[in-house]
Amino acid sequence: MIYKRTNKTLTDDTRVEYVESNNQGIYINTSVTGANFAPYHGLYINQTPKQNDIYLSKMIEYLIIDHERYDIMDIKTSEENYGGVEYLEEFTNDPVPTYTYNVNGCRIVKKYKLDPNSKLLCIDYAVTNNTGKIVKFFAMPCVTKRSLVTLRRKSDMKFTSQYAPTAAKVALSISDGLNLYIKSPNMRYDKKETYLSGVNSDYEDSFGNVKTYVEDLFIPGTFEAHVKNMNTSTFLVFVATEDINVQMCESMNMEMDIKDRDDMRYHSIDEAYYELKSLAKTAYALQYIDKEKRQFVLLESMPPIYDSKEYVKNMIVSIEGNYLLLGRYKEAHKILESMMIKLKDTTYKLEDIDRCEAILLYIEALNRYVAITEAPNTEIKDFYSFIRDNIYEMLNRRLENMYADEKDNLLVVDGKKYIKLNALWYNALRIYVDLADKFGENSEYIYNVSENVKYKIQELFWDEEKAVLKYELSEESYATVDMLFALSLSYKVIHDGNVSMKLMDTAFKKLYTALGMRLGEINSKRYDGYVYPHLLVHFLKANLRQMGVTRASQKLAYNLVKDAFQEIGKNTVGTVKYKYNEKTKKAIGNTVSAMTNAELIRAFDMLT
Repeated sequence: MIYKRTNKTLTDDTRVEYVESNNQGIYINTSVTGANFAPYHGLYINQTPKQNDIYLSKMIEYLIIDHERYDIMDIKTSEENYGGVEYLEEFTNDPVPTYTYNVNGCRIVKKYKLDPNSKLLCIDYAVTNNTGKIVKFFAMPCVTKRSLVTLRRKSDMKFTSQYAPTAAKVALSISDGLNLYIKSPNMRYDKKETYLSGVNSDYEDSFGNVKTYVEDLFIPGTFEAHVKNMNTSTFLVFVATEDINVQMCESMNMEMDIKDRDDMRYHSIDEAYYELKSLAKTAYALQYIDKEKRQFVLLESMPPIYDSKEYVKNMIVSIEGNYLLLGRYKEAHKILESMMIKLKDTTYKLEDIDRCEAILLYIEALNRYVAITEAPNTEIKDFYSFIRDNIYEMLNRRLENMYADEKDNLLVVDGKKYIKLNALWYNALRIYVDLADKFGENSEYIYNVSENVKYKIQELFWDEEKAVLKYELSEESYATVDMLFALSLSYKVIHDGNVSMKLMDTAFKKLYTALGMRLGEINSKRYDGYVYPHLLVHFLKANLRQMGVTRASQKLAYNLVKDAFQEIGKNTVGTVKYKYNEKTKKAIGNTVSAMTNAELIRAFDMLT
């Protein structure tokens, strides 16, 4: 249960969001009150590897009882506010998003059902009339075609519509042949084209500034039905990009399919760990398979950043938490394949430092895949070849801006030596040694290189006086979260227990907060005023290594992350936002961060 009038105040949840996906490329992103208060909200959003497009922004529902109109969907325009969210009694998203309203004795239960086997959305209304009057129920679809934060006005829209007695076909793009079909098998459709003008929505950017977006929405017509007193009637509205025979669609069967799918996803998770179940459910909503391009696409955040450096790196980091630890081994394998193809693609635009980091993170992800799944050599042969080729390219200086220094074997990227990349580099070398042994190849040379890297990192990066590992070798010394990678990967590069203890003490004093880690100590150039929950996992892993993993140490470590766990569901159902303003403790930025979700699942795994 997310909201119930009897045990919570509505103000607690007015801005709590959720994401619901069918893993077929269609998802819903809206709030638990049903109001789409952000520009990236929508009821039918089409996801592609390049962008996300909203086709159905919202559905305006209202009743007419004894000539009086009652709106149950909140909408704010430049001129006035519509709606009656005060009629909302309850919201839950188990197994499907379900809203329950009560309007003067008329009870409306609305469910959003995304078919797990197609790109079909079913909106299911059950209207129970105990008002003593005839209730007229109306549903108006609000159509658009736009990216998540690029809004359109009426002058930009050139939609055309065709009609049947119970359906509308809206041509969203004539050139692309893209249509949106909106149908109901049991409601009358009134063709009456209009526009809802000046619809307002707000978006808070990374700097904490709230910007108001204004758009117009196309309403192709209105669905209408009447409910007699003391009667209950069920009405269905179907939305799809293909012309589907809705007479063949069974709403109840669709809901059962969704429930069965969800039960299979987390049946093995102990009921006591309800936060983990919530995270697991979100993990399944964060991706789908692009069947045409045979790759996985990550619903990583809103607005989308598919062509940015974060997409590849975050996708790779997410493999363990969102897939391996939930037993989704085949999907993890497909993601590894997809990411390997992307990293091999020289036309894929990545800066050298980001490509280097992505490759090294990839090697760590593959190692976790091999360790958890016990994958045979035949299954990882291509991955191993990719890793070997990249390591020897760096060692043999075949890459102009990404290579190992001949003298100390430390990794140089764009002329600089970074602690995070070199911790990842040492980790990658040791993983390669293991894989080479597994494939029966000589690994003595790489092992010797890794030993030299280990020695040189502590010798050159460690500042005894300040008890930190330098962020970059030529810079002044200050604490950064990057130094934790020396202790938190599969192979830790710092083996001196005294150095490790001092490093952790510095991290606790200068970087740790209850909601997340700072990127750098206060007043350093890496500090940006925010804390990041996903980075707590590296601190947690380093702490458990330092203390040794026992039930007692796990209980102590839990206190380090319990405040972050308590944030699950406060802003977005089933996840924690990407970052928080350290001063205000307010969540900032994108709706869903798959990386944060994955890392919190990793944290649960360490503690249970």
